[in-house]
Amino acid sequence: MERIKGRCRVVFFCLLCLLLIPFTTSATSLGAEGFMLTVFPQLKEYAPPIWSREGTRLTYYTASAIIPDGRDVYFRDEEGDWVDAQGNRYRKEEGHSASGHGLMQVNVVTRDEPTVLDIHLYSYLDLQGHLTSYNNRLSVVDTPVCAGDFWLPPSFLASLSEGTWGKLRIVRLPYSLGGDTFNAIRFHYKEGRTVFVYDLNSGLLLYYGSAGFGPLQDSYTQELDSFTSTHLSHVELLHTRTISWPWERSLPPEWIQEVNYLHYSGALTTIVPDSSPIPIGLDLEMHITERGSDWIRQRSLAHLDSPPGMPPSITEAFTVSGLVQLGGLWLPPQIMDGLSSGDVLDEDPITGVISRVSFKGPAEDGTLLVSIKEESKQGTFYNEFYYRQDNGLLVGWIHYQDSLNMVQELYLSYVD
Repeated sequence: MERIKGRCRVVFFCLLCLLLIPFTTSATSLGAEGFMLTVFPQLKEYAPPIWSREGTRLTYYTASAIIPDGRDVYFRDEEGDWVDAQGNRYRKEEGHSASGHGLMQVNVVTRDEPTVLDIHLYSYLDLQGHLTSYNNRLSVVDTPVCAGDFWLPPSFLASLSEGTWGKLRIVRLPYSLGGDTFNAIRFHYKEGRTVFVYDLNSGLLLYYGSAGFGPLQDSYTQELDSFTSTHLSHVELLHTRTISWPWERSLPPEWIQEVNYLHYSGALTTIVPDSSPIPIGLDLEMHITERGSDWIRQRSLAHLDSPPGMPPSITEAFTVSGLVQLGGLWLPPQIMDGLSSGDVLDEDPITGVISRVSFKGPAEDGTLLVSIKEESKQGTFYNEFYYRQDNGLLVGWIHYQDSLNMVQELYLSYVD
């Protein structure tokens, strides 16, 4: 593809997960595990549920906790105060637990082979329901039959018998959720340490829970055993719907079959009241790793500058861009003429996020742009995406996060 320089001074927020919110582990293990296909390879012979289609959005409540299995944790440190029998020094720290809860929205970008899922994670700031986003996103590229284990074919579920097979137990039962009672099937694995509950009629995942144990890397107890923690996850269905974006029946730009690399440069700025803004340099490399006829998957490496003498912080993420989606790397350029500033494109009934066309016109250098803004009703965050009208390329993204007084921005600098 011809190499071009991004000339528009518009901003783009990198897909940098600055905060490791504990509840994201629920989504990560559920979406990437492929548990059911491993246990039941015969699933490949079935067709996926008829309701799973492009534009389907599944919203789950999710929560998790990390609980240390002891009070004191020791790390090797030549300046540490504690010394073992061999003369090795350690520093002692108090083991802290962590927990969080929020929402996970699973968006079906394409349902063909393979199925592509774009997963957005939101965090609750408090018990009063104030929701925010730190732009944590995940992607799943999987078989349509049971993509990410978020659904299973009803005909497959109907074929299963109750009983116990090794570490797996299957039970049919009524399952109450959100005031409704479902005819459900429950899978217990390893004595209930991993549990899936599916609706027998639709095949939709109703509940997922897990409990696990693991060591904290390079950490010890005072007996020099590995220091371990307990990990608990809870995922519960809240809502399902199908979104219709204005561009979902359009053709993607031809350049998505040629692009291999994009680079953005910018800053993360913390705004401290009564003080000058504190910017930190950001760079983002995006490498295209997979593609289909109307989607691409990108490996993002975000480089955050560090104080002098410290190495830069590098964060990796895998995300997807497709037609039935907002916030990807492109929109079909042929739909730009049909969009007008102020158009409301979607209002999510669960998150309260409103998506609208916020700007249509020339940038400072004359390049014609369309920007789409998704904003929380509560004012806790917003994202603003800028697309070129001529080729549909995403050239900018502003992310504002109220609770952290933070703005993250990047400028498109190179495309190959």
